[in-house]
Amino acid sequence: MDVMSVNRYETVTEAVQALKARGYAIAFEPVHAGLFDPQRGTIVDAPALQLVEFHRFEGETDPDDMAVIYVFEARDGRRGYVIDAYGPYADPLLGELLTRLGAGASP
Repeated sequence: MDVMSVNRYETVTEAVQALKARGYAIAFEPVHAGLFDPQRGTIVDAPALQLVEFHRFEGETDPDDMAVIYVFEARDGRRGYVIDAYGPYADPLLGELLTRLGAGASP
C-alpha cells in the first residue's frame, strides 16, 4: 500500500480545515467492521476503504496537537478522516483497521 505521509500543516485544526476544503469532510469513527459515517449513520466496511495519507503532529507548542490524522477514501466516493492519538493512547480499533488495510500499526 502506497500511503503518503504529509506534514505540511502546523496544527490539527489547520489540517482538518484544509482536508474539508479538499473534500475530506466526514469525521469517521473507528468501529470493528471499518469506519462509521455519522453523516449517513452507516458503516463503511474495511475492504471498501483506502488510506490515502496521514499527518502526524508532535504537539511541540500545544499538547492537544499530539495526534495523527488518517485520511480515507471509500469505494462509493465518501471521503473523510479520523483523528487519533499515537503511542499508548492510540485507538486499538483504528490500529486493527490500519493493519487490515496493510498500513501497519499507527505511525
